[in-house]
Amino acid sequence: PITMTHPIDVLMSRDNESMGSDYWVVFDEIYMRACSEMRIIRADGWQTSSGIKREIKFFKSQKKPISYMDISDIE
Repeated sequence: PITMTHPIDVLMSRDNESMGSDYWVVFDEIYMRACSEMRIIRADGWQTSSGIKREIKFFKSQKKPISYMDISDIE
């Protein structure tokens, strides 16, 4: 979802302030419902991201697989 909503958030928000994940949750869930799995890239901060935590919870509730990748796997 971040690849779709983040650029829009940047354009719509003012003073470099995000509109916040609560604003985007409905949009994000539409995208997540269409996904067959979730892949989490273990980049800096992923473990403390409230957005990723919410997405993990959603994928678990949908019984969709979640896998993890190290950042070095994609560089």
